[in-house]
Amino acid sequence: MTSRAVKEGRTDLHRMWVDQYGILHASPDPGVHLTRAEAKAAVDLGWVLQEQVVRPVVMDLRSIRSMDRDARAYYAGPEVAARTPAAALLVGNPLTRVIGNFFLGLNKAEHTLKLFGDEPAAVEWCRTYL
Repeated sequence: MTSRAVKEGRTDLHRMWVDQYGILHASPDPGVHLTRAEAKAAVDLGWVLQEQVVRPVVMDLRSIRSMDRDARAYYAGPEVAARTPAAALLVGNPLTRVIGNFFLGLNKAEHTLKLFGDEPAAVEWCRTYL
């Protein structure tokens, strides 16, 4: 974790925190397969941690195994767009880069998305949406 946690919590499969800038971070557990139900649980927890204030998010996809189509559609949809103006997707290996590119190409998100391989750069980009 690059940014200092001010508030944190977790779902069954995600560790989440708000950093000192007010950016929400979501870090799924290593090797997980994310479903729509877990995506919704993460978004709901994030909304609580954000104190129901619209904020950008850094989502770390670097260690997940997979994400189903319904989860990708949910993350790209109107409920998430109403709670975040932008999401930085951290990718590392070829698999997570493919997952990130699904967000960018297939789901046509209702908020701004960008892929990053570097967490500090993702945080700096998100700071422009505060």
